[in-house]
Amino acid sequence: MVAQNSILLIDHDASTLEFLLEFLKSEGFELGQAGSVAGAVSEIKKRDWDVIFLDLRASGRDGLGAIREIRLLCPDSPVVVMSGYASVQNAVEAMKLGAFDYVIKPFENDDLLKVIGEAIKGSAVRKTKPRSELKAARGAVETNRFGSIGNRIVGKSVVMQEVFDVANKVANRHTTVLLTGESGTGKSLIARELHNMSDRRDFPFITINCAVLPETLLESELFGHEKGAFTGAVATKMGKFELADKGTVFLDEIGTLSFQTQAKLLRVLQDKAFERLGGKKTIVSDVRVIAATNEDLNEAIEAGRFRRDLYYRLYVVGIHVPSLRERSEDIPDLIRHFIAKFNHKFSLNVKGLTSNATKVLTQYPWPGNVRELENIIERAMVLGSGDIISTDELPSHMFSESLPVQQTFRNRYIAFQEEERCLSNVIVDVERTMLEEALRQTGGHREKTAKMLGISRRTLQYKLKKYEMLDVR
Repeated sequence: MVAQNSILLIDHDASTLEFLLEFLKSEGFELGQAGSVAGAVSEIKKRDWDVIFLDLRASGRDGLGAIREIRLLCPDSPVVVMSGYASVQNAVEAMKLGAFDYVIKPFENDDLLKVIGEAIKGSAVRKTKPRSELKAARGAVETNRFGSIGNRIVGKSVVMQEVFDVANKVANRHTTVLLTGESGTGKSLIARELHNMSDRRDFPFITINCAVLPETLLESELFGHEKGAFTGAVATKMGKFELADKGTVFLDEIGTLSFQTQAKLLRVLQDKAFERLGGKKTIVSDVRVIAATNEDLNEAIEAGRFRRDLYYRLYVVGIHVPSLRERSEDIPDLIRHFIAKFNHKFSLNVKGLTSNATKVLTQYPWPGNVRELENIIERAMVLGSGDIISTDELPSHMFSESLPVQQTFRNRYIAFQEEERCLSNVIVDVERTMLEEALRQTGGHREKTAKMLGISRRTLQYKLKKYEMLDVR
């Protein structure tokens, strides 16, 4: 995106217009606005616009019909449809009428900027290519390839290339994918790119963070509810699985789902069918599910917190996203990527980092992964006064000379604790076995057992209680 690209906003909702004007102005765009399609027509006749945002319910005109008129007036301007969840199907119909893309209210800022960026590229393509080449050119704009610098995902390292290789193979399949890895590694970006590269990309991509919503609301968000299903259900509501028909649902933090919701999700994966809360009608929805977790689901299964059958349904294809510590060779490219991003966002001209600052960033263990790196680069650029980031702009804990030593010692201590735990478990098993054998030989007689082991009866009683063997005879 380039500063001063122009965007025309058409929306009857004053609050939405106010938000878009404030946010997009801060991003450097030249803006126009209209509260109705009729008002927008005069704006369109005055000048060319790089992108046009159209709310389907813009007052005074049928939204779908307005797309045809706008496309006739300015065929080189991509039209992005704005839609509420309840009218996703209309948004899909709008795509068939020539809309470039659509965004769902309420907006995610990053998603909005991504759509604008792609639309502006599409606008540039339209203005430089003959009509006969537009369809192929748009396909090139819309299709993102994993691993290319400048796209959503940066990564030249071997471990990331392995991730991209698997992702490329499954992107256009309808199979379920489970993304694993620490928080901040980019699982949500990979999920979105799996959708963008599939034949479902013209249909909704809906994200649910299972850890954020309380259990009482999560089931309603996923599957919807009928009017009167519970207190406060004043109207029928479509759930995310229903809204995402023919598209993709991304379930982040899948390990936090309750057993009850897990059972319903299992049925959706098996039969693509469900009922709204309080409803009896079975709803069928063709949805691809991509799930993500930062915890070990096998441990959750052993602890009785996650269904084994659901795990196998989700883990048709598993992609482990490595931590930034495992792909440190990608750090320089990521730094350049984030500097370019925030140069545009804040109208800055930062050129790079000092050698000391680069050394600090490459040696730091990055517990927060790529997300932490992005936040630190943004902080450094906002607080810095020059065009080079130095160690003065980095948090003090990052460039301690003893950091590598501290990290090595911490790793050694963790390993020691693990060895101690394993040894302790062995000792416990041996002692319990000896107690069981002594009790067997004495026929369960406590006093004789204590005497055989050379301990007091009180000590024996303590150990039997410790190992829950008081009922042993």
